[in-house]
Amino acid sequence: MVLLFSIVFLFSVFSANAQVYINEIFPAPSQSKSEWIEIYNPNENDISLPGLIITNRNSSFKLERKINLLPNSFFALLSDTVGFSDYLTCPFLIINLPTLHNDWDAITLRTLDSLLIDSIYYDFRWGKKDFSLERYDWSIPAVSKENWNVSGNVSGHTLCRENSRTIKDIQLEDELQIDNGICHLLLKNFGRKNIENLQIEITVSFSFGEFDTIFSIGSWKQNKLQRGDSLLLQFSIDTVLKTLEYSFLNKIDCLIGFDSMDTRVSRQKSLSLNLPKPFKGLLINEILFDVYTGCGEFLELVNISSRDINLSKWKLRNSSGKMLSFPSNDSFKIKAGKYCAIVWDSSFFNCFEGKKGDSNVIYVEAPFLLRNLGDKIVLSDPIGIVHDSVNFLPQWHKGKMTSFKQKSLEKMIESKSSNDSTNWYTCVDKRGATPGELNSVSIQKEESIWVDIEPNPFVPGKIENPVCKISYRLPFVQSRINAKIFSLDGIQVLELENNTISPSSGIIEWDGMMQSGKKIEPGGYIFVMEAIDIQTGKVIKEIKSLAVGW
Repeated sequence: MVLLFSIVFLFSVFSANAQVYINEIFPAPSQSKSEWIEIYNPNENDISLPGLIITNRNSSFKLERKINLLPNSFFALLSDTVGFSDYLTCPFLIINLPTLHNDWDAITLRTLDSLLIDSIYYDFRWGKKDFSLERYDWSIPAVSKENWNVSGNVSGHTLCRENSRTIKDIQLEDELQIDNGICHLLLKNFGRKNIENLQIEITVSFSFGEFDTIFSIGSWKQNKLQRGDSLLLQFSIDTVLKTLEYSFLNKIDCLIGFDSMDTRVSRQKSLSLNLPKPFKGLLINEILFDVYTGCGEFLELVNISSRDINLSKWKLRNSSGKMLSFPSNDSFKIKAGKYCAIVWDSSFFNCFEGKKGDSNVIYVEAPFLLRNLGDKIVLSDPIGIVHDSVNFLPQWHKGKMTSFKQKSLEKMIESKSSNDSTNWYTCVDKRGATPGELNSVSIQKEESIWVDIEPNPFVPGKIENPVCKISYRLPFVQSRINAKIFSLDGIQVLELENNTISPSSGIIEWDGMMQSGKKIEPGGYIFVMEAIDIQTGKVIKEIKSLAVGW
């Protein structure tokens, strides 16, 4: 882990008599209001002044009257109460206040024996008519725009109240972000006082199966963070996560504690993530890169995790540095176990018109492309951790075809490495690709035929279900299949498929008619399917019962 410390020193000069300060001025009132100056006593005790000399750039006024300022309170000096009588909740005096000029001015407060108490400078280009100028920090000179703010209060001022924008005694600001797998926690002391006994602990919350666990990344201590100083903690979250067994990273928590005045303050900064373990969640599953003119490319992702994954702020990058970034959009989700085709050129829909409005197709307009001679594609999450990458080549295409144009590369086993060229095969679907669907060459882990008959029982000629659909999935890329129906006494009544070439999945439809052309009789039957792997000659068989009703 890397700890970086940066220190900034602020330097200010004050008069030895600076115990009260000019805190707010109202230099450009409308005709219905008057000018004023607000003085602030930040001390824990009363301040008593036997009198004041107030000067601007070309005149002065001597106030030979005792002024008493209560602790942590305000005192107003006004030329008139017009427009402000409802706001005068602090002690005030009506005096012959020197004019506050509307272009610029320099105001000083002195004791009756001319010792400087405070001085300010303002340029009205920093202000706004009928709004006060508020001093941001009374503890440093108010001679530049940086220490003046136009009042943000709805009344246009904060007379006799705390300024709308002001520095606090204790003001620790924090910022937590992760970029390219590096976690950055930045702490800045913007307050007037030092932060004492600063302690930081960073933890990650993750899930493994049905259980949630918290893991401590590390803790840091700093005896003092002086005013104006900052502390930057950096560490590789990617490196930490590689040592952990988990299925989902839920969030990162930063627990920050420090002494504030006479109390101990604790706060928590959290960053919600909900990210799967790299190479165990979102994977690249299909690539269409060499397309016909007027057709668009796409890249398909599969979610092999147990949770839905939001694609907001995920990124795809190619070998030339072109980036496709998913915008923040809660509808950009891939459900657990499902597929999603990523499209960046609307011409994709010219050749896959049926995919318009498909929830398993996401269109993100971007200057992204896939090179026909091969490309490197990297998939990374919002915090910059790589979740999958592939260096595909056109030579990965397989099969006896004269051209592979408008034919996608599909993974056979979804969870295997995307850089294993033997796990990619040319799509055998008649459309040339299966965007947002199970790949046509998908091989499931089981070494058997999966068959589903719907409806079962089947009533031939029924309006709601006029045909029986027999869905199947094979553990081979391409097979020759045979499918037959037998009576319970072993007599063949129908041959549905005979040595038919099939991809790894498909659907057989049957209308209830026998080989003879007659409607099959109600009763019990046996469906038998045989698949022969074209590459190896391996033969597998599946038998399912089938009921035919009235």
